[in-house]
Amino acid sequence: MDYELTYSNNVNAGTASVRIAGLGVYTGSFKVATFAIGRLPLTSAKISLSQTTFYYNGAAQRPEVVVMLGNKTLKQDADYKVTYSDNIRPGTASVTISGVDPNDEAEEDVLASCVGNYSGYASAHFSILNQIQMMRLYNPYTGEHFYTADKGEVESCVAAGWKDEGGAWVAPSRSSRPVYRLYNSYVPGGDHHYTADEKEVEACEAAGWTYEGVGWYSDDAEGAAVYRAYNPYAATGTHHYTVDASEIKTVVDAGWMDEGIAWYGMK
Repeated sequence: MDYELTYSNNVNAGTASVRIAGLGVYTGSFKVATFAIGRLPLTSAKISLSQTTFYYNGAAQRPEVVVMLGNKTLKQDADYKVTYSDNIRPGTASVTISGVDPNDEAEEDVLASCVGNYSGYASAHFSILNQIQMMRLYNPYTGEHFYTADKGEVESCVAAGWKDEGGAWVAPSRSSRPVYRLYNSYVPGGDHHYTADEKEVEACEAAGWTYEGVGWYSDDAEGAAVYRAYNPYAATGTHHYTVDASEIKTVVDAGWMDEGIAWYGMK
């Protein structure tokens, strides 16, 4: 053997080098050569999203991203950065991954962990529906059911001991008929009331309830009836709202009063 090779900086994209050192009669002589390692394009990357359909709630939607290039799972911030667009209003939203060159001074937001092995872009899309998923929670200590589309409220209630009972109905993001929310702070544990009747809102306010604004909207097309029942024996959780007619029958059989249709959700 007349020489040996030593490589350096030959893993990541950029300029690598090889040192050729003489052996035997060539000992003491050496030569260094350089070669380029190109950045792989992301155009053929496969992007998987944690969720592809969202209900509109006024907040920016940002599904989690998993990126595969061939058989390799790439690492966010180290291999690529993520940007979202059109991800608030109903419609088609986009998530774009892009390779970042850490040596490019124009990339001011490059993280220190980025090694710059990838270039180019790839995109995926998800939908934001012109609908709101209403959630239902139950307080086992007061008997109240609480209805909201606010993820933060759901998380706060669950942390406080409420039971998340899942989806209640789907509401339009906007319609001609708002449903109002009020709060009674004078009963133990508090109590909420929901109604589309403005006169009922006025009556509750006159009785000391706090008006909390529009909670959601009723479907103008009257797709799915949301029924209301009243428990005359309870101090909190006095009203129950559901799209399930059999659930209304169950509580009525238990002594509740059937108050008919409160408003409408979407089919």
